[in-house]
Amino acid sequence: MVAASSIMDPIKDDTFLCNSMIRAHTDMRQFTESFTLYRNLRKDTAFKPDGYTFTALAKSSGLDVAIWEGQELHCHVIKVGLCLDLYVSTSLVDMYAKFGRMSFESKLFDEMTETSRVSWTVLICGYARRLFDQMPEKDLAAFNAMIDGYVKLGDMGLARSLFDEMTDRNEVSWTIMMYGYCHHGDVQSARSIFDAMAEKNLISWNVMIGSYSQNKQPHEALKLFHELQSNTSLELGVTVVSILTAIADMGALGSQVCTKEEA
Repeated sequence: MVAASSIMDPIKDDTFLCNSMIRAHTDMRQFTESFTLYRNLRKDTAFKPDGYTFTALAKSSGLDVAIWEGQELHCHVIKVGLCLDLYVSTSLVDMYAKFGRMSFESKLFDEMTETSRVSWTVLICGYARRLFDQMPEKDLAAFNAMIDGYVKLGDMGLARSLFDEMTDRNEVSWTIMMYGYCHHGDVQSARSIFDAMAEKNLISWNVMIGSYSQNKQPHEALKLFHELQSNTSLELGVTVVSILTAIADMGALGSQVCTKEEA
């Protein structure tokens, strides 16, 4: 990242590239660095932040529970006139939810002139998490519901944090996490979850095989399918659909793929 920052020195006025650097720091969980870069850009260049800038920084603030930085960011959003932007407002609602500032979250949501399914999900997850944290005893169903909410919201970090807190997990717990990673293209993390499962059902096999197919790794999909064939007597109809897609991607439609019943 240091080298990348130095490469950007001549082009710091390019909003797209600056946003890419801020987002990169956020994705690498370098939250302090993302704000340092933002402040330096505002101070030393003609950089003009836009919606992408603020959504990335709101994510950084929320994940780092950096309340002061988050409030500073909110002020900047108002100053540049993006407080009514759907995506920026939603990211700020999510940020305040992560802070546990439910009154701020609710007020900001109520002031939004436009809402979406994502913004509603953010609001609900915020309140659900507060109630969840207040539960004297948390059961398996409560954990699974919260993890599923975070997965649907796209927040795999918080989903994984709750998953790691669980002292007891069932197949639903494992499959939700695996599906979340698959859906966001993190096949390596999905496979790590899959391999750690003590017992796998056909759904978990299908999710993992489908993930390889959807993420253009057909050889891995076919390899896992062969492993499934040797480990189960279940009906593999849905699985074969994923495998046909993988074979098509390999340009090998003439390959023979047969279920145990055909073997």
